[in-house]
Amino acid sequence: MKKPLVILLVEDNPHNLFLFSTALRERGHQVVEANTGEKALLLGALHGPDLILLDIGLPGTSGMGVAAEIRAHPDMVDCPIIAVTAHRLDAQQAGREGIDHVIQKPVLPKELASEVERWWQDRDAAQAGGAAD
Repeated sequence: MKKPLVILLVEDNPHNLFLFSTALRERGHQVVEANTGEKALLLGALHGPDLILLDIGLPGTSGMGVAAEIRAHPDMVDCPIIAVTAHRLDAQQAGREGIDHVIQKPVLPKELASEVERWWQDRDAAQAGGAAD
């Protein structure tokens, strides 16, 4: 990773929230934690994250509802969203919902951090390649 990311981690399971957050912080990233969709929307607007890791099975507003609200929010419309979920969600369905990538649970915290960084680097490389065209 070239630079640490500001990551909004949205996870209602306190155990997963702690483990995922710790693994991401160990890699130098700043993590903003939210355990509900409503809190995620407030913190996202406040912190302007580089990336959102979003659990789909949230209480109250579901992860899909949160993704839709993020895509409608002028300050967060372009923020990449990675769903981290045990729900079946294929890439096409995710894309229709405004989700850029899916990481299936169960996932080990260090694997989550590695996959996030790998995806981010691939995204940067693709954007750099597109800019050169």
